[in-house]
Amino acid sequence: MDPQWLNLIILAVLAAITFYYALATKRIARAAAEQAQELRQQRISASQPIVWPMIAGWKIHRLEVDFENIGNGPALDIDIFVGRGDDPIYEDNNHVRHSYMVAREKRKHNFLMPQNPTQDSYGQPSPDKDTLANIAGKYTLLVKWRDLYKSGPFFQAKLPFSLEIDSDGKLYAKEGVVVIDRVPEKRI
Repeated sequence: MDPQWLNLIILAVLAAITFYYALATKRIARAAAEQAQELRQQRISASQPIVWPMIAGWKIHRLEVDFENIGNGPALDIDIFVGRGDDPIYEDNNHVRHSYMVAREKRKHNFLMPQNPTQDSYGQPSPDKDTLANIAGKYTLLVKWRDLYKSGPFFQAKLPFSLEIDSDGKLYAKEGVVVIDRVPEKRI
């Protein structure tokens, strides 16, 4: 066999082996990048803050609410709203702001509950002697916060509850189910 042909065959085999190793290296690099991304997501998920609201009680027109960061990371820029209905208007309700809560931290707040204005038969505001009836109704407790990895409010906990009058004429809070969501990022 001619040595030039032998050199060409050896060169072709070496080129094929090099091409195969280049593709294998590319696949390994892609898999390593995906694994690194998964590990990063696990690290972020393991350090997520979760601010959990709880109704603690009721005292003379004030609702007592406890908040606890049950997650593993700090919660930042915490906004707490209480308002009437399922989707309260943030400007027209009670609002509290905290800059941060570390993991496992608990806080308590008292919210003065807004009264429903009553009207007389002419549509004029009238002073109502039974103010508990004006406070009774459906409310929503909304907590928004962010974590260390994002900017802006990216999480929220929503607790629907109602204030009802029992047979003794006392007001009590009846809690719904807490729903925790990720708030969609707002693009500017």
